[in-house]
Amino acid sequence: MVWTIVKKQLLLLWRNPLHLLLLLGLPIVLIFILGTGLSGLMNQETPDVDIRVAILNHGDEKQEIARFLKEMEETVREQVSITEIEESMDNVAPMKMLENEVLGNDALKEMIEVGYIKEKDKEAALQDYTAVIEIPEDFTYHFLQNMFLENEIDLELVVHGNKESSLGFSIVQSLLQRFEENYALGQLSANYDLDEHVLQSDGEEVFGEITSVNQEKPVQAKHYYTVAMAVMNVLFIASTISFYTFEEKRLLVFDRILLANVSRWKYFFGIFLSGIILALVQLGIIFGFSRIFFGVSWPNPSDMMIFTFALSIAIGGLTVFLTSINYRLHSEVVTTIFSSIIIYVMALLGGSFFPIGQFSDVISSLGNVTPNGAALSAYLNLLRGNSLASVSNYIYFLIGFGLVFLLLAMMTFPKRRESR
Repeated sequence: MVWTIVKKQLLLLWRNPLHLLLLLGLPIVLIFILGTGLSGLMNQETPDVDIRVAILNHGDEKQEIARFLKEMEETVREQVSITEIEESMDNVAPMKMLENEVLGNDALKEMIEVGYIKEKDKEAALQDYTAVIEIPEDFTYHFLQNMFLENEIDLELVVHGNKESSLGFSIVQSLLQRFEENYALGQLSANYDLDEHVLQSDGEEVFGEITSVNQEKPVQAKHYYTVAMAVMNVLFIASTISFYTFEEKRLLVFDRILLANVSRWKYFFGIFLSGIILALVQLGIIFGFSRIFFGVSWPNPSDMMIFTFALSIAIGGLTVFLTSINYRLHSEVVTTIFSSIIIYVMALLGGSFFPIGQFSDVISSLGNVTPNGAALSAYLNLLRGNSLASVSNYIYFLIGFGLVFLLLAMMTFPKRRESR
């Protein structure tokens, strides 16, 4: 008789195409939208921005370098020192540093196009270029004086931005700020006879080679949102079945089942098994669809199936608990609150919309005590190639969650004389 109850619940859902569409179609649509729209942000991809920078140099760097070296020859007696300074010009000349190391570095060379203009073309360039960098006369000469002679001449670059390309202009400003910081480091190293490479290092040269300890397979946005939407929408299985069961009570179907001398506990466990089976079916369809159309594959499918069964037990316990509360209160208000408010709060805390837990340990801990949050963390670990043993704590939690709510449902499910 228990399986008859399960069959009845499956047929009720099958005959309601709207609920089927919400349970199966909605998560697939959300996976496509969120996985595509947020892929650049989550995968830390470089934004697709075309930046054109024009350089307007009012001076001549070669002439200014020659002028500086000539003055150095007249004041410095040691020929060795002059030779060293001449050899260092390729590395310290500011315009070469700006063009080659700042605007032309390997990470940005495909994004930034550098051009050179004259004074007469300045106004037109402000319309055609993202930014115009104006270099004053004698900039290189004074730059070298500050670096080698410890002068304190104020230097500045004038930057004009195109209002129609605010993002690109912000990137250029950030690069020039980095250029200024490198210049300050150069002065500091020259003044105090320090190694400039040590000042610029982030620690890799001091402590040796840095090797990533975590060699797990990275999770892309489409993988993340496949799991995130699946674990959120599986919660609607509980609210959907509890809604159907209350309709049966309202239409006296439950009373007719009792009059047929069917134990209320058979009905009770039929609802529990219905939640488990429908959760398995829904998750299987979502993961199967994602495998075919989004290329989301699991390193070990058997581990995923075992964990999915543990999650389904949690959904089964939640389903029968909502049913018991509705029967006890003679109202479906709890199911309504659960489906319209509580699920979305759990989804937010559990990271279904965005991995919010990475910003706060408190939110991360709260998310992991929700069935969807625990399931999301475990599924992501399995997608990274971790073993089933690494997520055993989540398995125990979900099975325990389902059994606790099953026990609570048994305690609150009304007796035969209270069912009316």
